[in-house]
Amino acid sequence: MTLQQVTDWLERLELGQYAEAFWDNHIDGPTLRGLDDAELEQLGVASLGHRKRLRAAIAALSDAIPPGPLAELIPRLPTPLALPLAEYLKETEPKLKLWDACDAVEDLLRLLVFLGVGELCRLRGELPDALRRDLYQAIELPTLGNWWRMTQQVAQQIPLPTAGPESADTALPEFPSAVAQILAPVLDGLEGTRTVEQSFLALRIQLAHGGVTRRQAARLLQHWQAPFEALWSALAWLADLHLTVRTATGNGRLRGPDTRPALLTPPPAAAIAPAFAAPDAVVALRGERVIPLWPLALFGIPRHPEHGTNPADPPLPQVYVRRGQVNLRIRVSASRDTCKPPVQDRLVRYLCRG
Repeated sequence: MTLQQVTDWLERLELGQYAEAFWDNHIDGPTLRGLDDAELEQLGVASLGHRKRLRAAIAALSDAIPPGPLAELIPRLPTPLALPLAEYLKETEPKLKLWDACDAVEDLLRLLVFLGVGELCRLRGELPDALRRDLYQAIELPTLGNWWRMTQQVAQQIPLPTAGPESADTALPEFPSAVAQILAPVLDGLEGTRTVEQSFLALRIQLAHGGVTRRQAARLLQHWQAPFEALWSALAWLADLHLTVRTATGNGRLRGPDTRPALLTPPPAAAIAPAFAAPDAVVALRGERVIPLWPLALFGIPRHPEHGTNPADPPLPQVYVRRGQVNLRIRVSASRDTCKPPVQDRLVRYLCRG
């Protein structure tokens, strides 16, 4: 866990008042696990009840992924999906596990939008004007609901497997049916019933704004755990996509819960070279088809908003989160940290071109 992840962890425990002290004392994941009661008190956690709650949550932290069908799938999934799912499986505190489940769904929708936009550009050369306008409005401040809306809008434009000659070339034939038949019941609820027991959108809103007790969280987790994990089995086709980046030694693949790309073997055909016109590009390969994901996703050294890049830092996969008043913010996969991309307005130009 990074410092920012520890801050998020405290917020989800409803103990965010201690976040500044933890940050100022550089309490990251390994340090957090070693804290005892006296050290928590030194950090300003004077309440015995809060210290007991923190120690119980710390004891629940684990680096081991418990076995099961989802654990078997995670190493084959693209890294932006594998990372949040690994965190979900490792978490044992009910409320935090629900948060991790919601985060994994949001990361899924984000990647589906990236893939759909890239696929439509590959098939048609550019996005349809109406879709581009809709995405431009929603992507300025994308909530989970907005990512879901964008996913649906993109899915409507992806050709169905029997929808003419363009469909024969699509790299994502499963996309429209996955959105309508697999995701819609989970996000919207059956027949649009948006309660916390029926809709992930309602669950996320309740967690963020309504408050959930530990007992309620345990009940909701028991209700949601099986359908949430079954969702990923139904989306196992995403493991066929190879998120490919350029490294110092050739082409690498972002696969599994590791931000370091593995060597892509066999090497991709020379036909993908134009997709790497930007040195930090990310492309999705499926067979011979190349789906560009840049600038919605990139692979490079993170750029700090104030301090720029540090050449000693390793390159990392980064994904678009939202556009602030000044800079685009790119989430660094495996953390909640954000950074400034090399070209601040390129996503806006991307959605406004034509």
